[in-house]
This record gives sequence, structure tokens and C-alpha cells, in this order.
Amino acid sequence: MALHDPLLPSSPYYLHPNENPALVLVSPVLSSSNYHSWSRAMTMVFLSKNKLQFVDGTITVPPRTDPLYSAWEQCNTMVLSWLHHSISPSIMNSVLWLDFAYDVWCDLRERFSQGDVFPISALQEEINAFKQDDRSVTDYFTELKILWDELMNFRPIPVCSCSPSCSCGVFVTLQKYHDNDYVIRFLKGLHDRCCSTHCATILLQRNLRPNHLLIHGNVPSVANLGILLILVMRSMAIHLHVDILASDHSVTLTQDQLQQLLALLPASTSPPHVTNIASSLQPNPSPSSGSTDHITHSLSFFASFHSVKPIYINLPNGTKVCARISGTVIFNNSLCITNALPSLKMIGIARVLHGLYILDSPAQTFSISTPIALSANTTSCSLWHHRLGHLSDSRLKLLFPYIPSLSMSNNATCKACHLAKQKKISFSVSTSVSNKIFELVHVDIWGPTDVISITGHRYFLTIVDDFSRFTWIILLKAKSEVRTHIQNFFTLVETQFSSKIKVIRSNNGCEFVIPTFYASKGVIHQTTCVETPQQNGLVERKHQHILNVARALLFHSHLLKHFWGHAVLHAVFLINRTPTPLLANLTPFDKLYQTKPSFQHICIFGCLFFATTLTAHHHKLDPRARDCVFLGFPPHVKGYILFDLSTHAIFISRNVYFHESVFPFSH
Repeated sequence: MALHDPLLPSSPYYLHPNENPALVLVSPVLSSSNYHSWSRAMTMVFLSKNKLQFVDGTITVPPRTDPLYSAWEQCNTMVLSWLHHSISPSIMNSVLWLDFAYDVWCDLRERFSQGDVFPISALQEEINAFKQDDRSVTDYFTELKILWDELMNFRPIPVCSCSPSCSCGVFVTLQKYHDNDYVIRFLKGLHDRCCSTHCATILLQRNLRPNHLLIHGNVPSVANLGILLILVMRSMAIHLHVDILASDHSVTLTQDQLQQLLALLPASTSPPHVTNIASSLQPNPSPSSGSTDHITHSLSFFASFHSVKPIYINLPNGTKVCARISGTVIFNNSLCITNALPSLKMIGIARVLHGLYILDSPAQTFSISTPIALSANTTSCSLWHHRLGHLSDSRLKLLFPYIPSLSMSNNATCKACHLAKQKKISFSVSTSVSNKIFELVHVDIWGPTDVISITGHRYFLTIVDDFSRFTWIILLKAKSEVRTHIQNFFTLVETQFSSKIKVIRSNNGCEFVIPTFYASKGVIHQTTCVETPQQNGLVERKHQHILNVARALLFHSHLLKHFWGHAVLHAVFLINRTPTPLLANLTPFDKLYQTKPSFQHICIFGCLFFATTLTAHHHKLDPRARDCVFLGFPPHVKGYILFDLSTHAIFISRNVYFHESVFPFSH
């Protein structure tokens, strides 16, 4: 019973004075797709806090008369609070009314831990399609291991439950299959450049488990020749691989190990063929130019190359060679022969090497007879740039396989390109943030619009506080009203918020130029450069946001376009009460007023309202209500802006009944 003493730190009933019920124990919180990782993390946290027994059912509810009941209730409530704060809000609402931490834990396990065939199949497809791409080997292995471990959560290797334990070794075999599948999947997703001769050496000389992959180089290994086959065949062409093995002096392979590698090559590669390749690994002169197509065992001859579908080539000795790489070879000045046969002159002394005629040294140097060939051999990047219509350098580099003589060393400035193609410099992302409200205010005018609002307006003035992102808009009939409204806004800020505007930013519109007023307030007026509205992009994007919401309100309610003024006013009312990631998921209303907005009276824009008629204007037999359309909320009045469907009058009323599923203008 001493272990259950709530005062003992070793007791599960003990709560440290610093424990916080609002603590989020793990991140990310539980969602519908991460139960297994979340459960594992929560289990470790509960173990560290000595509270796992409250969720796994080890500690049951004591009777209310038991002295431990008070301590149990306190611990259970603390664990419940931790669980609630460690799951997403939507899931938390579904377990909010469960009283015991054990019940919450079991409910979540039953809902999210069941692995059916569809999630397993999707996970297997993701693992099979997973590639290294631009990741480092370490990052690639880490991400693949996360997917693999998640799959093993759904389908773990069974544990022998026989008594006594069986000795057939089937579970050891299953573990070996698991390890081999793991490593094969890792190898098949690697970049070709990561599979060098070092991985072949490791595969032959070491017997490592997948967890040791990143210690002995960049590639995993197991003592399994089947995996070596996949590595060799997946990562490099056969002849290229043998060529690298012979040329890489940093790798030490015994003759037996080399034979093991060669034995894994395709069956079509006969022993004489392998012998020929191995003997051809000595230094070689340049390839002969007497044929249309050539083959070589080394990539060092190529100026550029790319992978192609396997092409089988018959050699003079009757064997076949599988070509997997195609590329371009640039001949040097000492070996550039064009149309030599008609001259009937000796072009050199050749020797036979493995069925090919190799020119040891040309008897004489032949000049190129055609102007076209001479020009192609001496052209520069600048000349081809002009020939191809002033092609950009990035596109010109792509033509290298088609124009082998192309030289990219010339980076001369082209004046014609600047005159013909020069564009505006792109804008960098702004990282400046205001430190308090009204430190910086953005202003702009939208309009004019061809559709005059029902109240006669054609413009609206937008004012955005940079710190809180709170927005004010003022409907305008003419731009000449802007100066008065800006001065009134300065007064509003000073009176209602006990603050002062320090900087106002606008475009170059003359309606914003009030130098005397700005000087009297000590305000800096920032303007954008000509034809660069991006410098005041915050309010420009705000216009797009306002109009997107206003259009949605009009389309959904089927109101006429003449109601756009009320639509944009209501859109701003809603935007100011919408959380945004820019404010850490707070609303502009929160940031400006330091309090949460109320959503109790918000109704669907354009829906049907019935407003009570005034007693001074009706007789005993007159209607007691009139049908209207909701157009928004008036500032500084607790009521609703309504449009009378009979008289077409706009008025404000508090005494209303509404039907949010009925839209009068839809008929």
C-alpha cells in the first residue's frame, strides 16, 4: 500500500506540483492518419510520468469510500486533460464526455488502430514507389524507415507462443525475409550515382543488418548474393561497372570476389565475352571514326551521354554485347576525317583488337574539304546564339548532343537580347512585420465599376492595418471624397484606440497626396514606384480577397449586381473575423481589439428575414411583419440591415425572424 501513497514520487498517484493540465504532450497531435506514431509517443510520455496504468486499465476505479479515491480522481482528470490537448479538436469533441482516461484510450484504439487491407495496400504502393530523388542517402533512408515501420505496425512479425518454444526456426526465417525485403527496397530506390564500387565491396565483405547501413558508406548491405545482383543490375550498366572496378584503385577486390560479380551478369554474357571485356580495360586510343556507330566500354570517351533501351550488338567473334548508353564523341584536330574514301589515299595504319580496327596513328592529317564541316568545327557559343535567334544559354546547352562542336566558354554580353527581351525584375518576398497596431497603414482605392451600387457608389476606399491585418472599407461616389475620409480615419485612430499612425503607404494617386496634413501629424507618406503596384501588394491582395468573398455572397444569394456595395461591406465584416495563418491562426479582430469576436448573430447573406412593423405605422388589421432580405450589419448599431421586398427600402431593424434556407431572389 506504500506504493500507492500519493505523497511518494514513485507512486502512480503522485502528481508533481508543476504538472500542467493544458500541456500538449506530443506533436503532432492525433489525427485520422497518424494513430500508431501518436500512440507510441503518448505511451512513452505516460511511462515517463508514471501514469500509463491509468490508460491501460491496470489501475481501476477505487470505491468512493476508499482513501485513494480523491488521488485517483485527480490523476484521472489530469490524464484526461492531457489526452484532450493531444488530439485534434474534431476528434476531441467525440470523446469529450467520457469520464475515464482508460475509456478514451480504448475508444481511440478501437477506432484508429484497425488496419484493413486498403491502408496496407496504399502503404505498400507508397514504399514501392519511394525513390531517393534529390534527398541525401541519410534522409532517404530515414523517410523509408518511417514508412517501413508503419507497415510493420499493421503487419508485425508474429511471435512464437508455443510452450515450450518451437525449434523449427520459422520465425528466424521470417525475420531474414523481412530484412532482405527491406534492403532490396532501399537499393532499388537509390540514385545510380550512389551505387559505386564501394557498395559492391561492402556487399561481398560484410554481413550487416539494415540498421547499420549508414556506418560503412552510403549503401546498405546484407550477406546475400541475390541483393548483390539487384545492386549491380539496377545501379550500373554491366560493362561500365566492370570498367569502373578495374579503374578504381581505392577498391580492393580479390579474384574470387570479382568472379562472384561477373557470375551475376545475365546469362547471355558468355565467358569469352567476359574475357574480352576484362582484357580491354587497358588504356585505349580514341575510337575509330570509320563507321557510323561505335561501341566502347568506357564513359570517359563521351562528351555527353544518356540511357537508352538495351540494344544487342553482334561482334565479329560471334558474341553479343548489350549497349545501354548512347552518347556523343568529339574528334580532336588530329583525327577529324570527312569523306576520306573518294580520295583513295591511306588514312592510317590500323591494328585489329577484339574484332575492331584501331588506328594507332594517322599517316597524315587531312584538312576538311567542305565549308560546312570546317564551320561546325570552329563555331563558338556566341555564333550559335546568333544563328538560333538569340537563344538563351540554358536552352543552348540542351543542344549540345545535336551540335558536338558547340563551345560554352563564351559568355559575351548580347545587347540585342537586352533590348528585345528584358523584363521587370521580380519582387522578393517581404519579411518586414510591424510591431504594433497602426505603425504602418496601407490604403488604396478600388473602382470605378460600371455597375453603380443600390446606394449610388462606384468606388470603395480600403484601409488595412499592417500589424493586425484588420480592414476598413468606405464606399465612395467619387475619388474627391478620399482626403476627407483619410483625415477622419486619423481622428478615429487617435480617439478610439489611443494610438497614432506613423506611416501610410499608397500608390501615386493624387487623392492620397495631403502633404500639409501628413506634416502636421508627423506621418511618413510612402508611395510606390510608377507602374509597380506590387510595392503595395498587401492591399492589392486584400482587394482580391474581398471581391472573392463578395462574389460568393452574391452568387449564393442570387442578389443583383447592384447590391455589390453591401456585399463587400459584409465580406470585410467576415474577413475581419476569419483566422489566418499570418496571425498564428488568430483573427484580425483578435489582434486589434485583444478579444474574441462573437458569431452569435451572423446569418447567411441574402436570406429571407421577417421584420416586425413599427406600431406607429400600422392599423389593427395591417400585417405585423414585412418580408425582407438580409444585407449585413450596420456599424455601431445592434440590428440588421434589411431590404424590403415590397417597397425596395433599406432600413435597420432588431425585431426579426429569419429563414437561412430561403433566398427570395433565387425565384
